[in-house]
Order: sequence, then C-alpha cells, then structure tokens
Amino acid sequence: MNDRWANYYNATSSKPPSRLLMRALEYVRKGNNTLTALDLGAGALVDSKFLLDQGFIVTAVDNSVASENLAKKINNPHFTFIKTSFDQFVFESEKYDLVTAQWALPFNDPKTFDAVL
Repeated sequence: MNDRWANYYNATSSKPPSRLLMRALEYVRKGNNTLTALDLGAGALVDSKFLLDQGFIVTAVDNSVASENLAKKINNPHFTFIKTSFDQFVFESEKYDLVTAQWALPFNDPKTFDAVL
C-alpha cells in the first residue's frame, strides 16, 4: 500500500464497525431475500466486512489504492470492490437496500455533490 491512506487504513482496519451503521441495520427490511449494501468511501473495509458477516451482498467503492489492495484480500463471492470516485460511480436505481458513507461524503468534490447525492 503506497498511497497516502495506507497508514490510516492499517491503523483503522481492526476497529469495530460504525455504531451508526449497526443502528441503521435496525431499519433495513429483513425477509427471505438477501440484502444488498453499498459502502461508499469504504476505506479500510471495516463496515464492508461487517455487512458481509451480516449476510449482505456488498459493493465497496473507494478511489484509494490502499483500499483496493485491502479488498484483494477479501475472498467472498458476495463482495465487489470498485476503485473509482463517487462522481464516476454509476448508481443503479433501487439496487441497494442499504447505502453507507461513513465519514466519506466530505471527500466528494463540491461541484458533483448534488448529483452524487
């Protein structure tokens, strides 16, 4: 991991998932269907891994080489990593049951923020 985020990701990769994310799960409809989640600004993939453990199909999006390298270590058919910025990501309508962007939205370019949101 040679980009500027590598040290941060290494320091945070063993932290617990976001408390806000765990709370949000209370509002996600549970049924017979497998739920899907989008983790924007996935960083050290802590929340992505947590969601996988909860049975979600997870798409993680981050523009960092460090995040991409961590994603290569996840061997789970329900996990997809896409290395791109938010404004280049193609948001499919009604694809995800849950979208999380813990601490990530401030990194989106203000010029594209409204379109991304």
